Parts: sequence; C-alpha cells; structure tokens
Amino acid sequence: MRACARTRAPTHVSPPYPTPPLTPAAPAALDEDGKEINPHIPQYMTSAPWYLNTDKPTLKHQRNWNAKEQDDMRWYDRGAKVFQATKWRKGACEK
Repeated sequence: MRACARTRAPTHVSPPYPTPPLTPAAPAALDEDGKEINPHIPQYMTSAPWYLNTDKPTLKHQRNWNAKEQDDMRWYDRGAKVFQATKWRKGACEK
C-alpha cells in the first residue's frame, strides 16, 4: 500500500503571514431626511434628475410620491364575517 493513501495533508493551511484586521468602511452618506444611503447603491440611482434641484445624494426621488393611505384603498373589510346562507333557496344556483 502507498503511504499517502493513509495519511492526508491538511486541506486548509493558514497563511505564513498574519492577516491584517479588516478596516471599517467609510460611514454611509446621509440623505436630506437623515436616512443612511447604502454605499453599494450606484451613483446614477442616488443622484436625482436635474429638474429636482437637489445638491446632496438622495433616494427621495426613487420613492413612490403618489402613494395614498392604504386604508383608503380598502373598500371592504377583509376577514369580516358576512351573511352566510344556511338553507338552500330555489334559484340560488344557476346550474
């Protein structure tokens, strides 16, 4: 038998030099409302169009500005118990 078949070299070998500690990234930019802007968002998404006259990067132009209250969009009460027939009535089923 071969000797290398019984003993295996370690698959993970640490590097011979010490790795430097990770330095924290630059702090995230703040928009007009004070919210943090993810630094991984591309510049063309954070810069508003020229006609909005904004100086700083912001994501306000990306949000839905025409959103209505969600309660106004509901025209019925979801999950509410309504009348449920317990007896069969003639003409209720068209088949």
